[in-house]
Amino acid sequence: MNSPRPQEFGSGFLYQFTNRVYWLIILNLWFIISNSPLLFILLVLEPSLSNISLYYLASITFGPALAALLYSTLKYIQENEESPTRDFIHAYKVNYKDTLKFWVPIVTFLSISIVNLQYFSQQPSTMNEMMSLALLILLFFLFLITIQLFIINAKFSFKTKDLFKLAIYSSFKQLKITTGNAAILFLFWVLLASTSDFLILFLGSFLAYLLMLNSRKLLRSIEDEFCQTNT
Repeated sequence: MNSPRPQEFGSGFLYQFTNRVYWLIILNLWFIISNSPLLFILLVLEPSLSNISLYYLASITFGPALAALLYSTLKYIQENEESPTRDFIHAYKVNYKDTLKFWVPIVTFLSISIVNLQYFSQQPSTMNEMMSLALLILLFFLFLITIQLFIINAKFSFKTKDLFKLAIYSSFKQLKITTGNAAILFLFWVLLASTSDFLILFLGSFLAYLLMLNSRKLLRSIEDEFCQTNT
């Protein structure tokens, strides 16, 4: 009677699971560290319109941090690369300027929109209500496009103008993936709203992992359609 061959160390389910949890925790720690200015502002200041300029400046750090988190997550999914610290720091340095090129305009527009929405609510009229609704719809579409921008930017390097065009194009062409990512973020927001906002400190990397898993087909289609000449 043949006895079963012992599994090699590192091939068991428990090892793989604990290793993945460790990887997510390390990435989350780097995500928190790189977002320390924003976290400090959230802890110290009240969410008031008078502090919006400080929120605006602190939020700029969120873009490069999220870009590095998504890049590291994608690399782990595709290559099973287990160097979270090295990958995060590398991605943060390399993609910092390119990320700010699209993130700063988005944060600027968002900040202006918040001020406008506050004004419309304080000056009630039919016109202002219509303007508020139109702006909220525009912000919703910007939200969807921003998700695509970060996901695409995690794998490819396009000029900022082309990146925006591709994000808009892929948002509609890959509508199932777009709505799937939106649903993941919505459920995550519900979880935060029903518990604590600071839960994002522990689940940020897990959220990034779900988004990149759901977006694999999107990235493959972009590679097949727009990057064939480079392969």
